[in-house]
Amino acid sequence: MVTVVDRNVPPDRESSGAHDSESRAVHYAGSTEQTGTLQHTGDSFTRLEELVATLRQECPWDMAQTHISLGRHLIEEAYETLEALEELSRYEPNPPVKVVDHLKEELGDLMIQVFFHAILEEEMGRFTIQDVVDTLHDKLVARHPHVFGDAIATSPEAVAIRWEKIKTDEEGRDIFSGIPKDLPALSLVAKVQRKADSIGVQSAGYQALLHDLEGSLDGLRSAVAENTATETDLVGDMLLSLARLADLLNVDAESALRESAYRFRETISKDAGQKLR
Repeated sequence: MVTVVDRNVPPDRESSGAHDSESRAVHYAGSTEQTGTLQHTGDSFTRLEELVATLRQECPWDMAQTHISLGRHLIEEAYETLEALEELSRYEPNPPVKVVDHLKEELGDLMIQVFFHAILEEEMGRFTIQDVVDTLHDKLVARHPHVFGDAIATSPEAVAIRWEKIKTDEEGRDIFSGIPKDLPALSLVAKVQRKADSIGVQSAGYQALLHDLEGSLDGLRSAVAENTATETDLVGDMLLSLARLADLLNVDAESALRESAYRFRETISKDAGQKLR
């Protein structure tokens, strides 16, 4: 049995959450059924917050964790969630119950990472999980003036362009400064391309990218034949062209390569099994 820690609510949170109704950027009105669902979600949210706080006080492993020690778990859980999402997509529109349950479990494992890092910050007196939620809420309202304000956006492209403009105005920084430097390479290319698209920079066309790819391939053949030290740059250029081509075709390069790797693994496994017979 888990003993839940009694955690006091700061005076400024005793009313309706972090802000009262008059200070919110938007007022949400819903049916009684919707209100009941939100209340249940809030109760579950509180239970999980209290559970993590209890673990931090009573479990030796949890007590020893830091932001850095938990970092790898955050990455691992993100990849496991991604794998569960891709598994679900292979069975759509009618995935088996076990596949749905797997995704539900992985989303929970990912969520606990957010709670854990927020609890660590709360212990330091800097912010709480409620502050995280409030910050997210207010940011999403501000970034969607076409929903919560008077702005007009009639296409996903228009929304993306406005999002980047608002983000740049808010933070006063370069459009690319928010891209993590350790992002996987294929995801990095897709992110840079989407950023460029969002500010109206014209992407290279299909034929132009194919031409770049063919040029890099010819260059690689020559470099290998002449034993020059340019293979790394040429392979990088080829991969860049392929990744941009994938983006142009609305194909997620990371997912496509992962699926091909899975098929390659299955092929190797079958070949190995036949050779061992």
